[in-house]
Amino acid sequence: MNYKDKKLAITGANGFLGKHTIRKAIEKGWNVIGIVRREEAFREIESIGAHPYFVKGLNSKDLLKALEGCKVIVHFANVVCGSLEIFKKVNVEGTQAIVKAAEQAKISRIIYPSGLGTGEYGKIEWANNEYFHSKKLAEEIIQKGKVPYVIFRPSYILGPNDELIPEFLNQIRKSQVIIAGDGKTPMQPIYVENAVDAFLAAAEGKAIIIQYII
Repeated sequence: MNYKDKKLAITGANGFLGKHTIRKAIEKGWNVIGIVRREEAFREIESIGAHPYFVKGLNSKDLLKALEGCKVIVHFANVVCGSLEIFKKVNVEGTQAIVKAAEQAKISRIIYPSGLGTGEYGKIEWANNEYFHSKKLAEEIIQKGKVPYVIFRPSYILGPNDELIPEFLNQIRKSQVIIAGDGKTPMQPIYVENAVDAFLAAAEGKAIIIQYII
């Protein structure tokens, strides 16, 4: 893939995964479009070498402009906490807009990090929450679309500037560590650099691409 063809769009570009992926993608020769939902994120995205693009509400019309010339989109924009309405608006409707714009922009593939419990929604108690439900619906939208995709289902992704490790350390200092669920909820943490390597390998076609879930 020539450099001029290596144009990659990232939604949720100013988030934990977005910023790590931008840095590594640029190292690998990608021309990165960082899609953000807040104008104040512009400078942060520019400072790490990407080209910021503001898309309010992830609407398909503006997304189509942002995706012009892109070969791949890595879709990180989602929420992990909030109301049913917020999950629906961001995780589900946002993904619908992404898929619609990706089809119109003739994107080669969509890379989507889902969640470890998504496949267990409706089967196991710990996975029966609105977050995993919204990710399940988002996966189905991508699978029914016309753009080839790779879906990952990681557990916690940890590394510099993540939110979980500082919270654990704070709990340890207070001598009150909160256990997830009944202690049997699976946690399979992955280091952020390893996760990013996997996302970008999929973006470069170094993985099975067409309708494959990892």
